[in-house]
Amino acid sequence: MDFLTKNVAEVEKYKQMIESNKSKVVFFNDGLLIIPERTGKYYDIYIGESLTDHIVRWHTFYVSEDMKEILVDDVITGDNVTLDEWRKRGAQ
Repeated sequence: MDFLTKNVAEVEKYKQMIESNKSKVVFFNDGLLIIPERTGKYYDIYIGESLTDHIVRWHTFYVSEDMKEILVDDVITGDNVTLDEWRKRGAQ
């Protein structure tokens, strides 16, 4: 999680927004997975907000096993895009 927080400034902003609403930020690491359109394995890191009766997903990031690439699950298109592309699209 530290790698993601250090390399994706938006993660810290989400954390601050969530905590300012008296909620808790949650991170889930679902381990390594293979993304069909990519080579290599990626850590599946889910960021969400824990509310009293459910959890809301904010974003899912995929960090390459060698820590050289970060992809983002675009919640609108369902595509896995590079961090730069996600930012160009407005980092929803």
